[in-house]
Amino acid sequence: MKDIKISDNIEVSSKLDEYILKGLEEGIEIKNYKNSNKNNSKKPYLKIAMLVGAISCATITGAYAIDKIIDYFKYNKDSIYKYEEEKMQEHAQVINKSVKHDGVEFRLDTVVADDSYIVLNYTVTSDKEISKLEGGEELINNVYMANPFVRLLRGDKEVFDGGNIENEATFVSDYQLKGMIRHRVGRYDIKDETILTADTWEVFGIEKDWSIDFKLDKKSTKNNSYKYDINKSQTLAGTMEHKGKIVETKNKFTVDNVTISPLGNLITITEEVDAPESDNLPYIGDRFVLLDEENNHLDVLSYSLQVPDKPNKPITSSYEFLLNNKDIKSMTLVPIEYENAMESKLLNLTPINKLPIEFEISKYGKVKIDNFEIGENQIRYSYKKEGIIPYLSDLIFCDENGEILFFENSFSKESVDRENNKVDVIINLETKKDKEIAKKIKNVTVYDDNGLKLMYDKKIDISLDK
Repeated sequence: MKDIKISDNIEVSSKLDEYILKGLEEGIEIKNYKNSNKNNSKKPYLKIAMLVGAISCATITGAYAIDKIIDYFKYNKDSIYKYEEEKMQEHAQVINKSVKHDGVEFRLDTVVADDSYIVLNYTVTSDKEISKLEGGEELINNVYMANPFVRLLRGDKEVFDGGNIENEATFVSDYQLKGMIRHRVGRYDIKDETILTADTWEVFGIEKDWSIDFKLDKKSTKNNSYKYDINKSQTLAGTMEHKGKIVETKNKFTVDNVTISPLGNLITITEEVDAPESDNLPYIGDRFVLLDEENNHLDVLSYSLQVPDKPNKPITSSYEFLLNNKDIKSMTLVPIEYENAMESKLLNLTPINKLPIEFEISKYGKVKIDNFEIGENQIRYSYKKEGIIPYLSDLIFCDENGEILFFENSFSKESVDRENNKVDVIINLETKKDKEIAKKIKNVTVYDDNGLKLMYDKKIDISLDK
């Protein structure tokens, strides 16, 4: 345990006992200790005793000022959740429980929870170098393959919202991986102090019982978390081709609830399609926009899109949306459709050295790129949406002659600044060829969205009275 620093005015958390009893491996730093003895070599239990004694004599002003309870961000500076670090640190619940099989340990470090999300932070440590495990060469070269999918169970039932899994991981060393997974729980009613289980069927290729039970603690987020039961529906009529004929269809979608909370805002929607049996059923999914009471667009992050696979089978998903004003009183869901969707075209080429770059995506909104950098191994840029832009295609890169450039084996990831409605994009250049292609980029463009149509006649008004 590292040296503990105590200031004259100590801020004390309701979780103090938990921090002390858990014996955090990374240690605890308390800010601004005056006259601290940096060469203190006393045993850890004496430091804890001194801490408790000092607290009884100090001026108490609030919550304990503790740094780096979640150390994941220390090792992954480009985390797609980097803008969420402060909130996660503020509300983290220390678990520090582990399971070990065949020289590999899976440890649940912390849990952060409110009515929208339950976030699990975990560490996997191997006694051997990961590359020397069975199949380890492939694991150490692919963090996505090495990262276990950590399920969340309530009793014997999985808490799962479908769609894309919100997780990521990073290698800390040749022996260790740290990961994070955000479970959307807006559709569920999970009470404080519920016993949950973090579980995965395989860790570093080892199939064993990796389950870890913990008691959920939502007290830290309780006062700023609001869940509204809505239960309002609309039905969209349409047509589809079936067995050589055009037949009518009906899509019923219901807003079940809305959750506004520190870790994210979710709208939970159930869709049911009345149509003939088909492998390609029509669906609404995330084809809607949200507007606040002042008609401002609330951007929806489409992580949880699910497609109906059977007629008249309800499918429920929660969609995260961005919100600057937590005191919002109402909002409106407006379905969207596309007219002449195949006629989308590229907008005018714009030089990357003429920032900021603006593209008018449709009559409803535009996008503004305020930063663009090409480095040795990465391309980085940032953008904001203005107005209504449900979707935004990837930037199209062109050379000085306007020829479109295509990468061979590179991928991008986005970090969303939920407080400022800004998105950072990083494209990792994986090959020598891609690095050479990146040097040729002189212009950018994007596809328009002029086929977009808002179906105001099918809107759903949502009241959010506290």
